[in-house]
Amino acid sequence: MVEAARKEAASQFPQSRTPYRWTLPNTQIEIIEVLDGERQGQFLFSAATIRRIGEIYQKVKDLPYRQAKFGGTELEHLSPGLSPGFYENYIASSGYLVPQAHVLGRLIDTLPGWFKAEYARQMVWQWTGLILSFLLTALIVYVAYRRINRLANHARAPSQDWLKVLMAVMVLVIVWTMNAFVEYGLKFTSSVQAIVTTVIATTLYVLTAWLAFVSCKAIAETAVATPHLRDKTSESALVRIGAWVIGFLIAIWIVIVGIRSLGADLIPLLAGLGIGGFAVALAAQSTIANFIGGLILLANKPVQVGDFCRYGEDPSADWLRIGTVEEINWLSTRIRGIDRTVTTIPNAAFASMHIVNLTKRDLRLVKTVLQLRYETTPEQMRYILMKLRELFLGHPKVAPEPARARFIGYGAYSKDVEIFCYLMCREHDEFLAIQEDLLLRIEETIKEAGSGFAFPSQTAYLARDAGLDDKRRDEAETKVGHLRFAGKLPFPEFDEEERQQLKDILDYPPKGSPDYRPHDESTDPKPEK
Repeated sequence: MVEAARKEAASQFPQSRTPYRWTLPNTQIEIIEVLDGERQGQFLFSAATIRRIGEIYQKVKDLPYRQAKFGGTELEHLSPGLSPGFYENYIASSGYLVPQAHVLGRLIDTLPGWFKAEYARQMVWQWTGLILSFLLTALIVYVAYRRINRLANHARAPSQDWLKVLMAVMVLVIVWTMNAFVEYGLKFTSSVQAIVTTVIATTLYVLTAWLAFVSCKAIAETAVATPHLRDKTSESALVRIGAWVIGFLIAIWIVIVGIRSLGADLIPLLAGLGIGGFAVALAAQSTIANFIGGLILLANKPVQVGDFCRYGEDPSADWLRIGTVEEINWLSTRIRGIDRTVTTIPNAAFASMHIVNLTKRDLRLVKTVLQLRYETTPEQMRYILMKLRELFLGHPKVAPEPARARFIGYGAYSKDVEIFCYLMCREHDEFLAIQEDLLLRIEETIKEAGSGFAFPSQTAYLARDAGLDDKRRDEAETKVGHLRFAGKLPFPEFDEEERQQLKDILDYPPKGSPDYRPHDESTDPKPEK
């Protein structure tokens, strides 16, 4: 009949393709042809029929069964094998095709009559079995949870996390067993069956999502416990966060698949999630920024847990911005300062700060200026510089390169010597001890040379003014006059010939030093004529 109708419609309307519908005579029960998908070509009950099936049944449940009639086309639509009372018998028995062939069916037959009374379209024994099933399942889950949780509290990672996985598996198996008993043993019908099935199936999907999440965490803890990651705090934290995110996404995917399998329309749900997610993102943008900042800190690793660091760019509060990193979590970083207080900084703010990792220093710098008295003679200065350089070379905690002591200039009331060297240490306490030893040795060297440290002062000299040296003044003026007369006054610069004659005529290093080389006039370039 369908093929004949399809051929007739194709000849009359070749471009149109509409699904065929068939309605059971004198009823509102309708089936519709499926045009696409995996079930293309099949006839399924229409959505309107499914929505009204309870109403339809109420209209016909008290009518007598039709008698089979043979002849005409009725034979093609009506089976002669009638089963009066089959539906009532189906809902009143256990969920097995032959109840007497199963122990549960035989048990139900032995129950008193009031157990077979109908309440809310289900039998009393069904409600009793459902309540007992939920109570027994809750009791078993509670006992299993207490036992495994007691073991987990005394275990360490990753054993603790795998015990949680075992707990999730056991709970899932227990609930699945209850679901099988309710579905095949109690066999609810109508809307009660839909509610019970939906509740249990939702619970199973949630438990499966929980199992996936704790499994990802257990795998991450197992990886962190390996020798490769055991002592790497940043990598371990990144692995844990990655496992948390992956587990969360898998859990969400399982829940969505479960909602879809239960027949829910995902389009309004996804639309609602999209709008809700947008609202949540606006409300929790600082939280999201801190989470991303934590990922940046763990991946880039400017500091790690246990590192001593300086953060921020406020020089006035420099001592307040130094401390040891104690924790880097998903949202914030905790630093214990040198005054033993704990500072909590949001990850988004901390990741954007200027961070100096003091623990990563391989050497520690000592740089200071020694201010010596103006009475220090040049020979005394040479002696002091020589002894300081010997000190740097001989000290086992001073890096030989670069290590220098240089006379750098004349201050307002002192001759200034710069000390610049690196100490071979990392810890601050060790650095202070070595620096203390070095400074004491420097002070001894200066005292040994007969000099001392200057301090801001003014000296008043009381003497008869002898005036200027007239002889040396006349000599200087005469030399300048000769240069002016000869046209060789070197202002603003020496001419090229004078420059070549004056180039490299002094000895450096000075005479008496190990690297001294006497000046060889024969190697001087000759000026061109």
